[in-house]
Amino acid sequence: MYNKSGIKTDLMLLERYLSIKQTPVIEKNKITKFKCADEVYPYTNEPLSLYYDKNLDNKKVLTVTSSCDHALHAALAGALDITCFDINRFCKYYAGLKIAMIKKYDYDEYLKKIEDLIFWLTEYEWDKDASKVRDFAFMIFDLFSYLTDDEKAFFQTFIRTANEDGLKNRFLTLLFLDKDPFEMVNNNAYLVPDNYYKLKENLNYCNFKYIDSNVNKLRNKKLGKFDVIYLSNILSTLYKDDSKLLIYLSKLLNDEGIIYDCAWQVNDYVFSSKVKKYYDSNSIELKDGHVITTFFKK
Repeated sequence: MYNKSGIKTDLMLLERYLSIKQTPVIEKNKITKFKCADEVYPYTNEPLSLYYDKNLDNKKVLTVTSSCDHALHAALAGALDITCFDINRFCKYYAGLKIAMIKKYDYDEYLKKIEDLIFWLTEYEWDKDASKVRDFAFMIFDLFSYLTDDEKAFFQTFIRTANEDGLKNRFLTLLFLDKDPFEMVNNNAYLVPDNYYKLKENLNYCNFKYIDSNVNKLRNKKLGKFDVIYLSNILSTLYKDDSKLLIYLSKLLNDEGIIYDCAWQVNDYVFSSKVKKYYDSNSIELKDGHVITTFFKK
């Protein structure tokens, strides 16, 4: 794992977040409601299985980290160079955990373990069942050879905090898995058995980089240029001008690069004359109501 911003800061944030001590503000954020230390999405709530780019061989990909599902679809499609960004500094560790689990477990075992993990990490009062912390510690030990040093340190601190202070704040955002047990599988193409084993093989060759950053500060990181950018629903959550951000992101795209945007409607920025100077676009409404807009760099 490539952690530019520092494991020491992340561990401090984790301890304070889990025990509800005062969390310091280390990055002022005026463009979204999201925080540098916050709940993590356990899996995508958008139908990635229907719109992810299925041929990313030799392509360089930039994606929001979030649940790691966008990055996993990029790996499934053949991308070897995948850079993930998120203002939430916990996301990269959950991503590392999911990748380690896929590398270690077969399909059925992964599904069982990830569902058990999600149900536990979305609870508020974890300290009511000490066996859950013990089971989690056993799993981390089982995955040790697949985790980076930073990821090991993060989850060891997680376990120590659970044992010493109890865990007063949930780690994962509550979604709808308890209401629809098939949502996670239906939204993710890599959770089809054949695709799972293809992804499992592809992960042996992937290079994942993780950047702690707002989307509007990515150019400052000197990341180079990308063939594909997955934004998820970031544009729909911004307080500031979406058009300016799209123009800004065009500088991160190679010639003929593509941006995928997911929303619940066709937003105004799609029709902006400023945006049209930089992109051609195409919007498709899916059966579940999501609108996928593809921006093609001119």
